[in-house]
Amino acid sequence: MAVRCGPTALGITADFAIAGKHLLREFDGQTVGRLDTSMWRAYYNHGPSDLKRALSLLQAEIYRCPPEILSQHSEARAAAMRIRDTRAASGGMTEPDFEHVGDLLNTSWVSLQAAVSQSPLPVSGAR
Repeated sequence: MAVRCGPTALGITADFAIAGKHLLREFDGQTVGRLDTSMWRAYYNHGPSDLKRALSLLQAEIYRCPPEILSQHSEARAAAMRIRDTRAASGGMTEPDFEHVGDLLNTSWVSLQAAVSQSPLPVSGAR
């Protein structure tokens, strides 16, 4: 079985590209930790709208921007997560599934980078 890491690597690259304008070391670690836990709770509770909102709030806190501008990012990332889970539960991912999830993650990270780079500097305690 081949290991796929392209979208993850793209996400990391997006983080570094965004970091030039919005310093990642300036976020509140406790708040980010709480929001990350909240995001995973929404994911495991299978609440699609809750997951989208939690993803937006998490990234908004990290990048200190308004969560409203991150809807495309959170919708695409949540869709990728749901597809992966649905396919895994029904027998596994196919090559087209991996490609679709990869496309969604690419859309997610590219839209995050675009939204954050166009956001005014920085929103203190964005939530």
